[in-house]
Amino acid sequence: MCFCASGVLFSFGLKKFRAPLYFKVRGVMEVMSTEQPCDIAYDFGDGLLDPLIIPPRFPKPAEHPWPFNDHLVIYLRHAGPGVVVGQAWQEGKDLEQVPKKLCGDILMVKDFYATGEEEENTNSD
Repeated sequence: MCFCASGVLFSFGLKKFRAPLYFKVRGVMEVMSTEQPCDIAYDFGDGLLDPLIIPPRFPKPAEHPWPFNDHLVIYLRHAGPGVVVGQAWQEGKDLEQVPKKLCGDILMVKDFYATGEEEENTNSD
């Protein structure tokens, strides 16, 4: 399930999918489709990556289900302490395909209280 900033909850039917969603992390300067600034990108490709080391009992790579198999790229930018914003784009397998935004903007916030890091951050003044 994915909750996007537009307030819509999406379920991608991943209940049947039993392999990890592998992706490559790349340092990038801008979102390809919009030329907005960016720090890193998670490039999902088709999921058939060949990791050199797979931990014991860890599932082998398998082709990603839709929408992750249509060259999905999640672009992320650090917005502040514990805050990351981003966009998910389906850039498509075909060279002629026009990139489509998968969902609204993405907002990820770290809960410092739940991780016990709250006191560390307030006492560092």
